[in-house]
Amino acid sequence: GWLFEVHEHWFVRTSLGFSTTLSSTTNVEPAFEVDPRRQRGMDLFTTAAETYLDDVFTSYVHTPVIGIAVGYQF
Repeated sequence: GWLFEVHEHWFVRTSLGFSTTLSSTTNVEPAFEVDPRRQRGMDLFTTAAETYLDDVFTSYVHTPVIGIAVGYQF
C-alpha cells in the first residue's frame, strides 16, 4: 500500500489487492416438498446445479480490493 501524510500526525493509507475463490462447496436443496415420483429428477438437478455453481465460483469469481484508511499518529 501507500502512505500519505496529509497534515501533522494525520495520514491516509491506500491499498490495492486481489481476492479469488480457491475452493467452493455448494449445497442446493429445494425449499418445497418434492413429489416422491419426481425425487430422482430433483436429485439429478440439484447435483448438476451444485457442480455448475462450484465451477463458476472457482473459475470466474475474481474480485479487486481497494482500501482507504485515515489515521492519526502520535
